[in-house]
Amino acid sequence: IRAEVATSMGRKPSQVLELDRFCIVPEYQVKNLASKFMASVIRLMRRDRPEVSTLVSFADPAQGHNGGIYRASNWTKVGMTAASYEYVLQDGSRMHKKTLYNMAVKAGLKEREYVEESVVKREELPPKHKFVYELR
Repeated sequence: IRAEVATSMGRKPSQVLELDRFCIVPEYQVKNLASKFMASVIRLMRRDRPEVSTLVSFADPAQGHNGGIYRASNWTKVGMTAASYEYVLQDGSRMHKKTLYNMAVKAGLKEREYVEESVVKREELPPKHKFVYELR
């Protein structure tokens, strides 16, 4: 978990885990698979990670997600993230801003300078829905 995610909720990073990159492949769809999976994760967290008090996840409207699986699993929507951005490369592939930033640092440049030297386009992204689940 990024420290700022935990501290923004008044928690220590060791108390918060993020459910990240959760996806269900449509051709393997099973009724209530998402909520059953999350119920299993919650049981395991309570049993194996008692120091964790909070789970957090994000639903990305840019990917067509609205957080329905979190609502169905009794997570609480706590708001929206700030808008963000990513980079689109010449071949159309996408690069997270942190990846490009790391490449710039490695090259001894600032992000803006690296972007100017590269042929990439910055693309704005909408805010994401933020959901939490309190384990206690």
